[in-house]
Amino acid sequence: SLSNEELFAYGLSAVNMRDLALARDANALLNERCLKEPGNHPLKITQLELESSILFAAGQIQGSLGKIDQAVNLSLAHPPIDPLPDPIKPALELKGEMLLRAGRAEQARETFQEALKQTPHRPWSVLGLARSHATAGQLEEASIYYQELLHSWTDARLLGVSEAKTHLSIYGGSTGDGGDSGARDGYDSNGTSN
Repeated sequence: SLSNEELFAYGLSAVNMRDLALARDANALLNERCLKEPGNHPLKITQLELESSILFAAGQIQGSLGKIDQAVNLSLAHPPIDPLPDPIKPALELKGEMLLRAGRAEQARETFQEALKQTPHRPWSVLGLARSHATAGQLEEASIYYQELLHSWTDARLLGVSEAKTHLSIYGGSTGDGGDSGARDGYDSNGTSN
């Protein structure tokens, strides 16, 4: 039997592969578990996140945003005690990603900023904030967050790393490869505090 986290990852992978029937099956299993464990808030948040992702992929943007708002509200009302994210995908981060994909860069930016208050320096939220600024044409601000991302992620195989390095090579800033055209966040080109 899959854990709740594995079932969510399975369902989200199905969404990303556009297999919504499979994603709905995973969501139905999560929903059954929610009915058996009504006080398990991380589980309910996870289920709402998957349901929201399914609706978004089906083109039901407003319904999707309504579900993710439920997940956000529940996560804010019941913050995790453990420092590790539970659920594995913070609801505010997922909402920011959805808003960005829906063409709402300003709302996405605000959502990622709120997400980073909950989980400071979380790379996926930093990447979302950088993308929000870039999409809105705020290229200097985007550079600041792409630089921050490169302090956390260095593996060039990660899409976010290559995206950050490309942005910084075009619009300026440190690409984290030893060259520095003006790090703005208190780090030198070696990633040490200055």
